[in-house]
Amino acid sequence: MKKYLILGFLVAFSSSNAQYCSLPQKGFFNPPMKPSCVVNNSCTQWQIDSYNDALEQYYREIEQYNEQVRQYSECINQQNQNNNQW
Repeated sequence: MKKYLILGFLVAFSSSNAQYCSLPQKGFFNPPMKPSCVVNNSCTQWQIDSYNDALEQYYREIEQYNEQVRQYSECINQQNQNNNQW
């Protein structure tokens, strides 16, 4: 993990004006299905916990995608600013 962080900093702070902006990697973003036991209130704690874990994973994937979009937008804006300087 540290290797990737160091590599990321090296790439981000390189002196080159040529910067590559990678597109966000879109996931599937399929929300988890509610367990069928919800209809008749017969869910076990495991089913509830499993559903909640799946929801948390779903939200994390969306947050990661949003962060990638933000980084891409910043990269494009930086490229535009660099291009306008010349």
